[in-house]
This record gives sequence, C-alpha cells and structure tokens, in this order.
Amino acid sequence: MKIKKMLSIVAVGVLCLGVLTACGGKTSQENAVANGKAGSASVSTDGSTSMEKVIGILGESFKNDTGIAFTYNPIGSGSGIKAVSEGRCDIGLSSRNLKNEEKASGLMETVRHIGYRWET
Repeated sequence: MKIKKMLSIVAVGVLCLGVLTACGGKTSQENAVANGKAGSASVSTDGSTSMEKVIGILGESFKNDTGIAFTYNPIGSGSGIKAVSEGRCDIGLSSRNLKNEEKASGLMETVRHIGYRWET
C-alpha cells in the first residue's frame, strides 16, 4: 500500500508541476535567466486551502529549478478567483469550477482533476 500511496503523491506532483510550468511561460523564464534577471521574476498564486501542502512543495521545487520566485497564499477558492480577477496575483487556484459570471468577466478556466487516496 505504501507504493500506491507514493505513486499517488508523485502523480499529483507531476500534474500540479505541469500546471505551474505552463503558467510560468517558458519564454519569460529563458529571457529572465539569459538577462540575469531570474531573481526578479515571480509567480504569485492565491486560492484553495485544500492544496496548500502540495502547492507549497511544488512551488519550492519550481523556484529551485527556475530561479523564479513563487508565492502561494491559501485564502480559499473564491478569494483566489477574486484576487486573480483583480490582478492581485498571477494564478487563482480553485477547488471548484468557475461560475458563469466569473467566466464572463474574462477569466479562463483550466480544469485539472486529480484523484488520490491517502492512507495512514
């Protein structure tokens, strides 16, 4: 069972890292590193409290791999969506789908379904 647990954690990590990598913009990262400005580049995220631990770990790995600062503010799904719509963060992480009025305001939804079973 420990192997299944570890594989589940790795699968979640790979999926979340893919989301973070897609949002980081490869061209921006390459330009920042080439210009010696990687330390000034940043990605800020707000949102779902249920993702706090995994996003914290993935954000740290993202920073270590790219040199780009990463912050995560676990303030809840609705508040994360509001923060990104108001321009206070780059990515709003939510454990729910966007409402029609949120989509109408110009927000783009990228849905990732991650399933795992945590055994203790």
